[in-house]
Amino acid sequence: MDVHEDIHRASESYFDAEEFRRFLNSAIQNSRGVSFLLQKRKSRWNNFDDWYLKWQDEARANEVMRWGVQSRNRIVKEEDLRTLSVAEVTYYGPRLREGEDVINVPPSSTVDDIINVYRDLIARDRPTGPGTIRVSRKWFDDQLPQHELIAALRELYAGIAKLIQVAHEQSGVGVCELGGFRRPCVDASISDAPRCFPLAPPSASIDVTTGTIYDVEYGIIEMDEDAALRSMEKYGEPIAFDKGVFDDVPARMAMSKIFLEKDGYAGSVLLFYRGLKVVRGIPLAIPVDQPRELIFEHAIEMLGAMTFDGVMFASETWITTLDARTGKPKKRWASGSPQQTEFYDKDPVGGRDEALVVYGLSKDGRARTIAELFRKTSAGYEYRTFVDSDDPKDVPQMLMGPVSRAWGTHRGQRSSE
Repeated sequence: MDVHEDIHRASESYFDAEEFRRFLNSAIQNSRGVSFLLQKRKSRWNNFDDWYLKWQDEARANEVMRWGVQSRNRIVKEEDLRTLSVAEVTYYGPRLREGEDVINVPPSSTVDDIINVYRDLIARDRPTGPGTIRVSRKWFDDQLPQHELIAALRELYAGIAKLIQVAHEQSGVGVCELGGFRRPCVDASISDAPRCFPLAPPSASIDVTTGTIYDVEYGIIEMDEDAALRSMEKYGEPIAFDKGVFDDVPARMAMSKIFLEKDGYAGSVLLFYRGLKVVRGIPLAIPVDQPRELIFEHAIEMLGAMTFDGVMFASETWITTLDARTGKPKKRWASGSPQQTEFYDKDPVGGRDEALVVYGLSKDGRARTIAELFRKTSAGYEYRTFVDSDDPKDVPQMLMGPVSRAWGTHRGQRSSE
């Protein structure tokens, strides 16, 4: 509970350097204290080494958990962490990211402070081309430059929560009889991903042609058992996704077809894999007036420091193919690789085909794409396979860029080297 409260207080003190430092240090030390306490009391369990050493091996394989141990030693024995307050300023064209700058800023500088500077510049210079500037305020530690610090604390909390869950199971304990804090969410319940934690660093974006400032809206969908039962009645038994990101691509396409035929639309979702299993799913709303790549950046940022080695994206789209000889759009239901892919855009000029697409990517650079053109007839939906490819070039940059940056495989990615 102490770590839980510390993370909230660090988040609330994000623009106060001294208070942020205090609660950051406290969270790190308290998280380490949990494992110390269990080791001191290990005689209470006959099989302590069996489950504790397994958790310890998993923690050592996690870069954030290793950082937590090293940071606690630095704080207690050497010095405070060497933290850096920055603003990441990213420019997006109509669809894709086109540039980024990282600026050292005073800790008291808020997103509003920084973005208002750009609003004044836009009002003065009146740019004519479409584009979006995103400002994100972040804290980093020099020993963990690839993860924002609240995201790192969330990952530390997840690791400790898993250890406590195992200790409770081994002790036959359900919920501890402990009093909570004043904050209602800080109680004896255990979750490795509390829904009350901030889902992303403070950020906002501004349209460079209108000066309109907008914030991203994050939300969490609560599990509803009754809704799940109704869903089974409507769509049938759930399709299992447990064969890995590539082998699951055809299964996800089959599910998209079921949604399309039952509801008239398939929707958009990102699935994140660790090994063969899905570890997080994020449904996406894709507004037509925002850069596509920025939408994927927002979604991936929600994961914080959580590790994943595969990602799948499923959606509906419009697909245009251009004739290589004339440069003009090919006839509808053409075959070949997509030259232009737009998720949820309108088709004001005609000549484009509707399609269902599923992309699978892995951290080692492999990819899988299936695109099925579809049209509705009096007899029902007709489908035609448009792309079935393992060429990474068939994955659009709006998805590939944010994912590769999250993995540190993109050339501009902040690294620890």
